Order: sequence, then structure tokens, then C-alpha cells
Amino acid sequence: MTEAAPGAAEAGPGGEAGAGAGRRWLGRVVALGVRFLYRTLRVERRGREALEGILARGEGYAYGFWHGRQLVLLGAHDGERCAIMVSLSRDGAIQKEVCEEFGYLVVRGSSSRRGRKALAELSGLVAEGWNPALAVDGPRGPAGRVQPGLLALARRHGLWIVPLGCASRRRIVLSSWDRTEIPLPFTRAVVVYGPPFRASDLPGGRERGGTEVARAELETRITEAVAEAERACGREPRGPGEAAPGARRRPPSPPAGDPTGLRTRRGARRRRGPGAPAAGRW
Repeated sequence: MTEAAPGAAEAGPGGEAGAGAGRRWLGRVVALGVRFLYRTLRVERRGREALEGILARGEGYAYGFWHGRQLVLLGAHDGERCAIMVSLSRDGAIQKEVCEEFGYLVVRGSSSRRGRKALAELSGLVAEGWNPALAVDGPRGPAGRVQPGLLALARRHGLWIVPLGCASRRRIVLSSWDRTEIPLPFTRAVVVYGPPFRASDLPGGRERGGTEVARAELETRITEAVAEAERACGREPRGPGEAAPGARRRPPSPPAGDPTGLRTRRGARRRRGPGAPAAGRW
């Protein structure tokens, strides 16, 4: 047992312990807000028949989807005994509370931090009957590029891989790397289940290089599922991470040293010239 650092036990609200507690409370508030938001949505599910067959046979499965579309998916799979991986970032502490509010078992980690240990924990949970659900394009991108974690997990346990896509008719799109979408209250949302597959069943899936075959297949099927959901909401599909035409976009945060953003906006106006419309507004 290691000795605690001097003053660690007295960490107050201003210290690391206090900050962690603050994020947990904030996470709980956000979780309740997301729960309320989801109850206002009109959610349509498409293509779930194949998954229902997997459930009826008692076989294991894993959900794969893109970053930025988790809000609609969270409520759509409430109560399915799913385990989800959440990053170790500060935002991850808030996401953890939101996921737990919807009944998910949360494992902390990502492909860039604690990834192997998190996958080992997920593997143990799969053996206990939990179904992993992962945003497969990593915690920092590139958007739309499948990372190998879910594929390795599915291959090890013989899981069906279920591609997911979703969209909302009215939403806000944030200016983050993954273009996170937040559905507006009382809007219509569509969740599309792509055709499930096992990596070993694909042509060449059992051969050397089979992981690359499965990765390309999963990317294709998630992209197709998202495209179907977008069209169902009356829009042309966009690529992962691309700006959505016509979406309400939240402006990026001002750079360090310019907390109000005034110098940035003034400089932009000088570059555009007088009378030009401002960029980055809703």
C-alpha cells in the first residue's frame, strides 16, 4: 500500500477531487436532460429484423457506429444489457454519467489511452453476457475510419457485428472533429440497423489480412446505414466529419488569449471586407 501524498486527503472543491465530483454532478444533470430530450423524440427503427433473430437465438452481438451520433442511439438501446467504452477525458466523465443513466455498463478507455486494458475488461463482460457498443472511429478520428478494437473483440468471441446509423430531422451540428449532432426536442429521429455479419463469414475473413476485409466491410455498412437514415430525414447524406448543409452549427470556441472572441471576429471582418456576413453563427 502506497503512502498518500501530503495534502491529498484534504483536497477540497478546488482540487482534483473536487473537480471530479463537480464533473460527476454535472454529468448527472446532463444525463437527466438527455433522458428528457429522448422522451420527446419520435424515433423510428428500420432494419431491426435480423437483430431480432440474433436475440431470439441467444447469440452475442456488438454494435458499431460513428462518433457524433450517440445521443439518439443511447435511448434506442436502453435496457439491452450493453457495455460501452468511454474515454478518460474530462468530457468522458460526463459521458459516463449519461450512459449509466440509460442503463449501460461503462468501461473507461480509448484506443489512445488504456485501450488494451479496456478491451480486456470488455472481453470479460462479453463472457458474462454483455454486448459491446462502440464508436469505432476512435476518440480523435479520423472520422469514418474503423479502428480494430471492436473487430478483435467480435472475432475473439464470435460476435455478430451490427452496423448502426441514425439521423434527426431537426438538429444542431457542433463544430467538433466528429460533427456531433444534437437532436432538437420533439423532432423525428431514425435509427437504421445495417445487415449484421461475422468477420469470419466474409470472403477471405479467415485468411491472413481478414481484419482489413472486416474493417472495410464495417465502414461500408455503417456509412450505408447513416445514408439511409439521412434520406429518411429528408437530407442528402454527408461523409463522416463533413459539415452538414443547412444544419444549425455551433461556432467554435475562441482561441487562447482571446476569451471574448472579439479580436478573432474583427480580424475576420477585415479579411472579408465590410458588409460580408459573419461566419460560424447559428
